[in-house]
Amino acid sequence: HRIMLTQLGENYLYPNFSKADTKQKIQNNILAKFKANQDKTIPLRWLNSTCFGQFNPKEQRIFNDVVESMLAEQLMITSFTKLQFYLTEKGEKLMGECLA
Repeated sequence: HRIMLTQLGENYLYPNFSKADTKQKIQNNILAKFKANQDKTIPLRWLNSTCFGQFNPKEQRIFNDVVESMLAEQLMITSFTKLQFYLTEKGEKLMGECLA
């Protein structure tokens, strides 16, 4: 048997959820992971396991959208095999502004 949290339960547990704030929080968290890594890369497996698990269910629901938007905005790029993310110059500039 499995017990699942309903939307009402999530709203009760995380009442101050703002999609824009959450997007910024996730993006900053990912940028901080790049900053901590000297070669400015993040393995996909690590991003999906370690980073994703740090967020609550509401945040996890938009996590992939944030990753996709960071790729679309050219803040990071992915390798040909899509197993590695690389920070771009644009992403590095934003990282400097967000995490200063």
